[in-house]
Amino acid sequence: MFKNPKDNNIVSRLIFHLDLDYFYAQCEEIRSPELRNHPLVVCVYSGRNPDSGVVSTSNYKAREFGVKSGMPIKIAKSKLANEDAEFLPIDMSYYNHLSILAMEFVRKIADAYEYVGIDECYADFSRYSGSDFSRARKIADFIKSEIKVSTNLTCSIGVGPNKLVAKIASNFQKPDAITIINPQEVKAFIARCDIEDIPGIGPKNRIKLESSGIESVSHLAKFDLFRLKELFGYKIATYLQNAARGIDDTPIRPHVSKQIGRIVTLKNDVTNIENIFPILSSLSSLVYDTLMTRQLSFKTIIVRVVLHNLRQVTCSRNLKLSSTSIEELQNIARSLFLEAIHLHSLSFLDVRRIGITLSDLSSYTGQNKILQYFAEGSRNGNQESNKNNKL
Repeated sequence: MFKNPKDNNIVSRLIFHLDLDYFYAQCEEIRSPELRNHPLVVCVYSGRNPDSGVVSTSNYKAREFGVKSGMPIKIAKSKLANEDAEFLPIDMSYYNHLSILAMEFVRKIADAYEYVGIDECYADFSRYSGSDFSRARKIADFIKSEIKVSTNLTCSIGVGPNKLVAKIASNFQKPDAITIINPQEVKAFIARCDIEDIPGIGPKNRIKLESSGIESVSHLAKFDLFRLKELFGYKIATYLQNAARGIDDTPIRPHVSKQIGRIVTLKNDVTNIENIFPILSSLSSLVYDTLMTRQLSFKTIIVRVVLHNLRQVTCSRNLKLSSTSIEELQNIARSLFLEAIHLHSLSFLDVRRIGITLSDLSSYTGQNKILQYFAEGSRNGNQESNKNNKL
């Protein structure tokens, strides 16, 4: 097992960037394994007609045919016209559930954790590893293994002495890869990257750079800074040149949610309270699961009702003391829903969506460190010793 070294042993940061591979599409493959053998496209439908909207993400089989994020669904379907492809709508509730399971594991064991989005995060393991990059692969292997066991998701992990290098490295060998860049390797690694590998340089900025004769990362690193500032301004020019040299002092910024909430759209008209209570109970459980994995308590409960005419009605209750009781949450949620119905003289048939939000959140324990996490036992019951042996 790794031991937590003392802070004075830290000579360099050891930063991870974790990226869940082709996330939405991979979630759908987990739910329906038969989809793995077909091009799969997850779409954001506008609802105007069956083909209106854009591609959110796709699996690698679909990408082989040129399907990309942001592409109109109609174009994606034309590219896959001769293939047995699947086009599915986004299911954010399901994706969020898998994301929370994966991300919360990383958050619990890291020295510092920064949530970036539903499919990516940064984690600092400097103290945990003693800034020893030779230990980085074992840590990364352990994280990948635990995420695979708990969610069946694969991920790609980039490791570097800063967030910039870790971010680029995580995309270097996708999918399901680990790429580790030691401090001594940074300059050589960055120099062989494509200029668009640097975060923030897209096609438009690439054209702007090439118009000034900058066609490679090495050239950007050596380019006259004053001329670069004339093109992009001081802040962006400084970032671009530092990035081209692998320099990034950006700290890990821990993210604490101000609120936790879920909302669902009712598929059928609801005619009485007996049909509503199971929905409220399920919503309460989903919100509560997120609360518990983040080790938070709540003090305010808000129930939001969206009507067929899209008018919103909300009712809330503030508790005297912070709570972690699911029974209290469920009972108050029911009470608030009835309050919303009666106060505004609403019919159950008016209700289109229902949401529950918890706010005034606070931590009920300190953040677990790695050894504490092991002591809690694994998700699967009697696997603590196996985990420790892995490390």
